[in-house]
Amino acid sequence: MKKYASHVGVFVLGFLVCAIAFWALFVAGGGGGATLLSVKSPHPGMRTAGSEQIAYAAGIAGKYVVSIDTVVKGGVREFFGFSMQEPQAEGKGSGVTISPNGYIVTNNHVVANTAHLTVTLYNGKRYDAKLIGRDPKTDIAVIKIAASGLDAAKFGDSDTLKVGDWVIAVGNPLNLGPTVTAGIISATNRGPIRIGREALENVIQTDASINRGNSGGALADLNGDLVGINAAIASAGPDGGNIGIGFAVPSKTVEKVAKELIETGKVSRPWLGIVYMPYNADVRQELERRGGTGMPKQNGAIVWQVMDKSPAADSGLEPLDIILEINSKPISGTGKDEDGKVTVASEIGKSKVGARVLLRVWHARNQRISTLGARVGEMPADLMDEKPAQPRREFSFPFGPEGP
Repeated sequence: MKKYASHVGVFVLGFLVCAIAFWALFVAGGGGGATLLSVKSPHPGMRTAGSEQIAYAAGIAGKYVVSIDTVVKGGVREFFGFSMQEPQAEGKGSGVTISPNGYIVTNNHVVANTAHLTVTLYNGKRYDAKLIGRDPKTDIAVIKIAASGLDAAKFGDSDTLKVGDWVIAVGNPLNLGPTVTAGIISATNRGPIRIGREALENVIQTDASINRGNSGGALADLNGDLVGINAAIASAGPDGGNIGIGFAVPSKTVEKVAKELIETGKVSRPWLGIVYMPYNADVRQELERRGGTGMPKQNGAIVWQVMDKSPAADSGLEPLDIILEINSKPISGTGKDEDGKVTVASEIGKSKVGARVLLRVWHARNQRISTLGARVGEMPADLMDEKPAQPRREFSFPFGPEGP
């Protein structure tokens, strides 16, 4: 009997424990379900994904994203010996307000060659805008409207983005008006992505729906902070429809470029004035097959073009010269910085305009090695917009040229 009573006691005790647990989870928790554990977001202070969080971010970003109407200048065409003025064309895009006093960042391809710009805020107010400056190399431009007290974006840190982070795209796709789509970061540091004559590097890839008219709009995190400017999409058809592959210029790049454009109206970039390609054993073998002799065994960068009146031309560099070292650092033969070796582009990019660099060069004309000094110049602003200065000489090989 005592044994039976002990069994009953254990049963009652277990029942009470279960009842208390049930009450704590379902009744005390509000009667609507179990209380969930909190999950840390991928970035400090970032809200986790969900309908409320996306709505929160959209409410913030929607106030600093604007619509941009453009009137593109008409060109002049020759027709049977007569000059005819082409009609002006209208375009649509998006932009992001980055200061309360009316500075707005957008894409260069949205505002390039425009005759008139009109900005529409989220509240419907419209303003004429003027171009402050543009940078084709990053596809970023800054315009300004005469307004104050505007809602402005807070720049997020695009360097901390990870694949799988939630983001929203805000803009004016297909001229439908302010629109929000959600997705994730699909990749970082993508590139090169071709836009016109430029190839964007280190861009963000997202599957948040982006279409025509989204260009220049915001890619925002779930805090509503700006982490990128939407710039391009990959499309499988001629109409440019969304297939879930969109690209944005990272906010770190946007912030730096916009600051320079506002302060000086341009972006100053160091420039040597050459086009080159990696030089390695495979390239040497191909050149030897074509009759080349005496070429160095060391990897480097073989000069393909030298621009007239450039720092490279002034230093004495010529096509077919092979740069073996820059500032005593050996040149990589892969076209990428690796294992203590650098590229000409990366080293010139780190230099300041006016700085002096030393180049250890193998010269094709006499098959000798010498050290040349070059003064880093400023890249011409119209280098990509207009026909560049003619190279002094140019050689073409079946390898991909590249260079600063």
